[in-house]
Amino acid sequence: MFAQFRAQYPEGKIQTELLPKIDGMHLFRVTVSDGDRPLSTATAADADLETAEERAIRRALEFAGIQDEPSYPPPKQAHLEPLQLPAMKFNGATPAPEPETIPTANEPLDLSELIAMTDVEIERLGWTPEQGRKHLQKTFNKQSRQRLTPQELKLFLDHLKSQPTPYF
Repeated sequence: MFAQFRAQYPEGKIQTELLPKIDGMHLFRVTVSDGDRPLSTATAADADLETAEERAIRRALEFAGIQDEPSYPPPKQAHLEPLQLPAMKFNGATPAPEPETIPTANEPLDLSELIAMTDVEIERLGWTPEQGRKHLQKTFNKQSRQRLTPQELKLFLDHLKSQPTPYF
């Protein structure tokens, strides 16, 4: 990409600017210009500083018309299957439980691992605690993850994982 940019714009500049962190994510703004004439601007965020900067540069160059050079060998195309969700009622009724995840009467309920996994996804999405509570109230008619059944917590985690990572 850089060789193509340099060939097309010999006087071109790529300027990066580190913006204030948002929810633990590094945020970069990149401006691509031909001399003093701006061609494009892009932003990107990531938990890793270098990845955030590289993504912003790549996006700004793409917006300026510089296409990514093909990698060799070409990447394999992923085959995605449609997501099959269980039938649910969102009026506060408990979804049908999955038999393999129902604890027995003698088995202790330790949901800490599932809750920790939802913490990771909530941070990835940049949700505030209020956004999480609103979703739980609307979907499960419950105020916190600690009040969810194991099946509801798993559904909540699956929902969070299905959401795209926002770019600020």
